[in-house]
Amino acid sequence: MVHATYDLTFIRKYSLEVLKNFGARGVDFVSNVLPCGHYTTGEWPYKYLDGWYLGSFVWGSFKRLREASEKQ
Repeated sequence: MVHATYDLTFIRKYSLEVLKNFGARGVDFVSNVLPCGHYTTGEWPYKYLDGWYLGSFVWGSFKRLREASEKQ
């Protein structure tokens, strides 16, 4: 999950509540925090950080799927 510290659209309090509930329910997740707000996520350098976090998640997920299918 990627969330921003100064996000006025998705308020930090609620993002932290989501993370807390993920943990309570045993959801396997990674939390990444951007030091910006919702709209500045689309600006340099935050858009590259956001892209890195999301791309790393997708790449890692596909890698784990491939490894799991190779074991079968």
